[in-house]
Amino acid sequence: MKIVVAWPHVLFEHGGTELLNERLIKELRARSHTVESYVIPFAFDTVDEVIYSSLLWEYAQIPSLSFRRPDFVITSKFPSYWIHFRPKVIWLIHQFRQIYDLLEHPENFIHPYHPQHFDFIRWIVERDRMHFSEAEAIYSISNNTRNRLQKYLDIESHVLYPPPPYYGQYRCDDWIPEVLIVQRLDAMKRTDLILRALRHVRVPFHCTVIGKGPERESLEKLVHELGLGDHVTFKGFVPEEELVSAYARCQCVVYAPFDEDYGYVPVEAYMSKKPVITTTDSGGPLDFVVHEQTGWVAEPEPEALAQGIEVCLSSIETAKKWGNEGYQRVKHISWDHVIRQLLSHRKASND
Repeated sequence: MKIVVAWPHVLFEHGGTELLNERLIKELRARSHTVESYVIPFAFDTVDEVIYSSLLWEYAQIPSLSFRRPDFVITSKFPSYWIHFRPKVIWLIHQFRQIYDLLEHPENFIHPYHPQHFDFIRWIVERDRMHFSEAEAIYSISNNTRNRLQKYLDIESHVLYPPPPYYGQYRCDDWIPEVLIVQRLDAMKRTDLILRALRHVRVPFHCTVIGKGPERESLEKLVHELGLGDHVTFKGFVPEEELVSAYARCQCVVYAPFDEDYGYVPVEAYMSKKPVITTTDSGGPLDFVVHEQTGWVAEPEPEALAQGIEVCLSSIETAKKWGNEGYQRVKHISWDHVIRQLLSHRKASND
């Protein structure tokens, strides 16, 4: 088939959305489909920017000539699913969260009681409903994303978990007293919370932080203030093999974002048979992290997180048990299953 994979791109960022769609294209091509990416830059710092970026998708033109017309379009993150095309399948990463679950967030630039913003919120909601109704099928990348869609728009979807970026390469090599943090260094990921937790860990450890982002300088300063300079190393962005090796050798992985859509990190950890420590409000990771079965689920407080880290570092047997249980929860996640689901609706419509 001729397939278009469409997604919005925030300039100078390369995160989960890009990793998911780029790998989806690679896997589709490996199965002999002809695939094109359709990417439009997305800006969301002001209401006007969001409106303009959204309308670019709503008025986007997909070729209609028979020899150029795709058989199928797959969209994901807001506002890519606003594109007018049938058949269209939505594999939802998230909606425009600032008008839904983050509406009351203190750092949100949208205010529900501002007259202009009220009209803007209503405009987004109405178009979301319309464009979701056009889809042949709707999948969500996690229960968290599915629950938001059902809660705010009363629209049902099916959970379809994305395999992590280096699917097929994860392994377990060793168990050293290493705490691994892998994430973008920004406020929503709460790296500072994890670092403050490390201050309360009373067993020997080293912590490696892999990832880059706007908070790196302030986090390095925090490490110094907490007296953790000998225990924490910031690696920044690392090559593929170094990341896979870090998962393979550590004793536990800590991932404590606020209300994450999905989060590759727990799946990567469990495919490496390593336990995960997270928080009760982390969102997507809770699809896989079960307290004292596959890891540790703590209140979002330093001391509570530190307790889970200590448990994993103090007993290799416990860490192995939880890591193996975690592997059982993610081993079914595969690209074969994802592509079979995404394309099944197009095949059905042709029959």
